Amino acid sequence: MMLVSCALIIHIVPGFNNFEILDSVTLSENSVTYSLYLNYDKLLAALYLSLLLPSIPSIRHTIKDNPNKFYASLLMTFFTLSTVVFLLALKLSIIDFAPKIPTFWIEWILINLIITCFAEELLFRGFIQQKIKHALFQTQFQTHKFQAQSSVIAITISSLLFGLAHIPAGAAYAILACALSLFYGYAFNKTQNILLPVLLHFTFNLLHFLFFSYPYLAH
Repeated sequence: MMLVSCALIIHIVPGFNNFEILDSVTLSENSVTYSLYLNYDKLLAALYLSLLLPSIPSIRHTIKDNPNKFYASLLMTFFTLSTVVFLLALKLSIIDFAPKIPTFWIEWILINLIITCFAEELLFRGFIQQKIKHALFQTQFQTHKFQAQSSVIAITISSLLFGLAHIPAGAAYAILACALSLFYGYAFNKTQNILLPVLLHFTFNLLHFLFFSYPYLAH
């Protein structure tokens, strides 16, 4: 199941003729060219994983005391982390500051939110992270300390895989993606609500799209 979903998401399953919206356009000075497709294969993966999600064992974490304070703190941490990641990306010459509003912004938002972020979060958080966490909970080492560590292990492994999925953009890009993924995994682990990492992931992508070189600088 996971392999099929991964294959669909990275577009290696034959037979899909994804609809081309943009072909090799330059959105920012010195950035690599960018193409935008309505990816039917990735959409299929998202639909498949969304149907599968209810069958994946959920290990609930309750947000004790004042959920409003938790979400406020979560958002503050997210924007702080995003700022750090963008500053590092600028320092490493992965991106430049390049504010813009492309003419196809509506198409980009719909595809990135509904297909890209939804499919990727369902796979890496809803499926991989939950499967690893549940498998660790079912082992014979069911001490309280080990169970507490199982969340950290699951988040770390799924985030490393998320980073590897971004390695075509370069090692530094993949490391920063992994760092963000750790936070998405934490947010999902605390709330068990897949929409939260989807929206966090999309918000970061949107900031990247509107204010910086997109997708990244050519070297």
